[in-house]
Amino acid sequence: MPGSQHYRQAGIDVLVQRSIGSPNVVVAVIDGPVSAHPDLSAPAMLRTDVGDPSADAGDTAHGTFIAGILAASRESAAPGLCPGCSFLSSPVITANAAAPGRMSTSPARLAAAITMCVDAGAHLINLSVATTGTAQQSSEDLRSALSFAASRRCLVVAAAGNNGTLFSNVITQHPWVLPVTALGNDGRLLRRANLGASIGSRGLAAPGEGVTSLAPGGGYAIGSGTSAAAAIVTGTLALLRSAVPSATAPSLRDAIVRGALRLGPASVVPPSMHGLNTYRLLEEHRPSPTV
Repeated sequence: MPGSQHYRQAGIDVLVQRSIGSPNVVVAVIDGPVSAHPDLSAPAMLRTDVGDPSADAGDTAHGTFIAGILAASRESAAPGLCPGCSFLSSPVITANAAAPGRMSTSPARLAAAITMCVDAGAHLINLSVATTGTAQQSSEDLRSALSFAASRRCLVVAAAGNNGTLFSNVITQHPWVLPVTALGNDGRLLRRANLGASIGSRGLAAPGEGVTSLAPGGGYAIGSGTSAAAAIVTGTLALLRSAVPSATAPSLRDAIVRGALRLGPASVVPPSMHGLNTYRLLEEHRPSPTV
């Protein structure tokens, strides 16, 4: 099965074989616009109205790639992790004029998207995005939006970034956010994957090298980095919530960190996610049925 190497590395091969996810689990993809693709059913990505009107067809590659990791049909050449879940697409990132080839959004726009997705019923939000601008009020708005997600028990998974530095931002520093960095196929951290104190203390590492997903125009693409790793974590959480619907958001977040495999001494380096370990932890604490 395509992706099986990454599934084994993340300890999710059994979960993927057992389930495609539940429509009762709502996953929000806050990213770039998602292009139509034959492997992505039209109802799968329900768009919210917080998109950027300046986004155009040239900006769809990243959003389509991330959406595909999650929602592509299991019959696809690049099968998604949880295509049976329900999805929201909030296209807020656009091409960065100051850095050709890179995509970004503003803290204010991202805050509005998070708030709207939470209000729309999202259980999980995937943020494989970077922000530009340093306005204090915009950053406070973003912190408030993340705290609102926490108050509504909507899990937020965020990519750590690909600058190859020790780096945290307003997103990965937030205590409710689950920051994700990327592993290579050799099980070592990708050289350009960001690390940091908040990432090491309460984050995860996940496969992020040579991930195959969807591309605009009906094709496929291979990408590497923390964006792909974050989507793999989000998809795993969606499968876990589908399998153990009684699990609360805090218990899911706690179990996926506790079930991870430590790569070395705890510092700026997070443990490597292991989905089956997480599932076993959740099963141990599943409430017994009443007779």
